[in-house]
Amino acid sequence: MPTRCISEVEVQLNLEPSMWIGDRTQLISMRGLGRVILFLGLLEGASVSRTKMARALWPGEPNEVAANRLRVSLTRLRALIGDSVIADRNHIRLLGTTIRLDLVEIEERLREALDEVDSKLQFETLKMHSESLRGTAWREYSDLDTAGILQNWDRTCRKSIRQLMQYAVQTQDWDAVDFAWQIMLDRGDL
Repeated sequence: MPTRCISEVEVQLNLEPSMWIGDRTQLISMRGLGRVILFLGLLEGASVSRTKMARALWPGEPNEVAANRLRVSLTRLRALIGDSVIADRNHIRLLGTTIRLDLVEIEERLREALDEVDSKLQFETLKMHSESLRGTAWREYSDLDTAGILQNWDRTCRKSIRQLMQYAVQTQDWDAVDFAWQIMLDRGDL
């Protein structure tokens, strides 16, 4: 019997990690089933072996325990989002469900700002995103990122902070230098 399919999952990783299923109607725990959804979402529709997924999600558990946890999680996930979970004996993937990740959307805005030729406008635009640049909550999930999405986010943040610092030094705006320095401290980059 076919089940319903949820077409969209919204994931916020930057400031306070959270996940909503279907137009913010159901909040999912990032400690439990949310990690399973995030792992599959970061694969962007690619298939992963059950063994690799179980080890990634529960690295300290014996293989049998991790495999059982994965089996239970997939049953719960199918009940939650429906036929978008494609699984056979060996592989799993998420298909037909869009995972909207806040970091991807913010990264696009940062990249646009980095492409700006007017350095003052670039500085002001990057400065508007300072809270996003400071955020480090996403690092907790970097072990689930086999596709490199979170690594790309981190590179873009670092490049943005370098641009902020470069502009501040060039203009000899010492308050702006302190501002960029504080962002680096908050992120633990130093």
